[in-house]
Amino acid sequence: MRLVTPALSLFSLACWHSRPPITLADKEATARPLVLDGGASGSTAGWNWRDGWGGDEFKFVAREAASYLFRVSPGPWTGAEITHIPQIEVYVHDPKLGYHPVGTTSQELTIPLNPGVYYINVDGNRVDRGPYQLEVALDRRREAAIRDEDPNVVEPLCAQAPPLGEAPRLGTFQSRSGGPRASCGGTGGDAIYVLETTQPGRVTLEVRAHFKIALELRPDCMGGPAPPLGCVKAEGYEATLSAAIGPGRYFVVLDSAEAGVPGMGIPDAAVRGAFALTARVESAP
Repeated sequence: MRLVTPALSLFSLACWHSRPPITLADKEATARPLVLDGGASGSTAGWNWRDGWGGDEFKFVAREAASYLFRVSPGPWTGAEITHIPQIEVYVHDPKLGYHPVGTTSQELTIPLNPGVYYINVDGNRVDRGPYQLEVALDRRREAAIRDEDPNVVEPLCAQAPPLGEAPRLGTFQSRSGGPRASCGGTGGDAIYVLETTQPGRVTLEVRAHFKIALELRPDCMGGPAPPLGCVKAEGYEATLSAAIGPGRYFVVLDSAEAGVPGMGIPDAAVRGAFALTARVESAP
């Protein structure tokens, strides 16, 4: 028995082979939005080996430095059992560095991200196909690299906080999960100081560091019900904060304005670096 291939089929196959592959730029231009605390669904159906960059593409905008939890799972399945395993890759497309992956998973992935635009590619292997569910949320779990202040972490630091005086304070900052965080945008760390004054006036805080800085002056150790008296987030490595204060005791939080780059050999994208902090109090006229 001889198998005859219709001419039309051969023509279609030739056209398929002649199609240009789908590029990364093509995928990003048509990426679907992925919203925080929202979900998306799709399917990994279809072969991707002739498409260049295969799979579904999503665009996620991180509004703050935080740990984000990405989850992917097989969607509702009509068959007897689930046989496909969808996988995601989270990456950033930096104008200078180009394509840079920050993590992959077929289940859950927690990543500390700085504010910016990130892309998520969802795909299966060449034979797996089926529906999937994708979602992203802030990771507030204890193991998250960046999370809200934890009293178990912050209060001991406040109790042992060294005083700020006229002499510069030299120290080394270390990112710390659950540590003191600047409200204007910080990752949390281990640097907090006490400032005391017996008369009203104006305090000026100046800091220089080996990392991008967030600096906050607060009336209570844990922030309390009162808002901070001042908070600045620097684009560079120097910051100045000035605020009017009355007689009393205040806390100065030195924080990192951004997380380190994931995948660059530093655990949990932590930030480490030296700093010099000074405080100057001028009495009110």
